[in-house]
Amino acid sequence: VYTDNAQVVLHDAALNKPFVLPPVRHQQLASAFPGATRDGRIIFAATWRDCEAGNCPQQAGYIVLDPYQNPAYQAARQAAKLPLKACIRQEEVLAERQQFADFHRIPAVGQFQP
Repeated sequence: VYTDNAQVVLHDAALNKPFVLPPVRHQQLASAFPGATRDGRIIFAATWRDCEAGNCPQQAGYIVLDPYQNPAYQAARQAAKLPLKACIRQEEVLAERQQFADFHRIPAVGQFQP
């Protein structure tokens, strides 16, 4: 996962092909540090606005994406006859959080908040 011109790009090693992940917020600009979690989510720092007109204040924070919900990514995996999934399930996220907590011997995070 990397940024290119303020967009997030996922490089699928099995396909040897990059996929630009479309913005999920208005005027979204990925600013730094994209990464992939072991369960497959993409997390990155960004700025955005919550309105289309641009008259609202700019915000900043982290965005979490599920690349399996990208139609171009799904179509490419299907065409290559690679395994498909509709999305990253809550159970996968919770299992990964539990494994992290167990490894670090800390309490697990509470319920998943989409």
